[in-house]
Amino acid sequence: FMIITISGKSGAGKSTAVKALAKKLHWTRYGIGDMRRLAAEEKGMTLEKFNAMGENDPRTDKIVDDYQKKIGETEDNIIVDGRLSWYFIPKSFKIFLTVSPEEGARRVYEACLHGQRASESDEFSSEQFVLESNQRRMESDQKRYQQYYGVDPYLPEHYDLVIDTTNLSPEETFANLIEAISERLELETRLEEIGRAHV
Repeated sequence: FMIITISGKSGAGKSTAVKALAKKLHWTRYGIGDMRRLAAEEKGMTLEKFNAMGENDPRTDKIVDDYQKKIGETEDNIIVDGRLSWYFIPKSFKIFLTVSPEEGARRVYEACLHGQRASESDEFSSEQFVLESNQRRMESDQKRYQQYYGVDPYLPEHYDLVIDTTNLSPEETFANLIEAISERLELETRLEEIGRAHV
């Protein structure tokens, strides 16, 4: 049994990878970012403004944070997609997808133009606008999570696997993930067998 947590920078291909992995492994997927977007919509706010509000109001984070901690303690063979999922589910296989700021902005802008992704700010009018919006979001994340939990979710040392997708296609990213996860599953299985043999 294993839990995979995936975090990453905007435009790194996290959502695409998570959906493909869930389909391949036949595992349940939990999207923490989706929960935050719904919460923002219920308040009539963009995600960017909702995150900014969270810098002074921990309640915007606490509900989803408590939720992912609970599923990490009660479920197995799941994929949890969220900035702090690695922190709240410490026994998980922790993955981080990174990308250059420019390439991340280009991908997000293109996805918004083609209706493949909802804008997270008032208006994604250009790649430069997206670049600046992504930077503000990172800074907001870092401020909130440092204040509430004393961690920076963008530091690579928190993760078991870090993949830079800047020059990778979604298919290449997925292939790298499957290879690493397969190796991890084999290791987990061998450790379980060793443990049973010594009982």
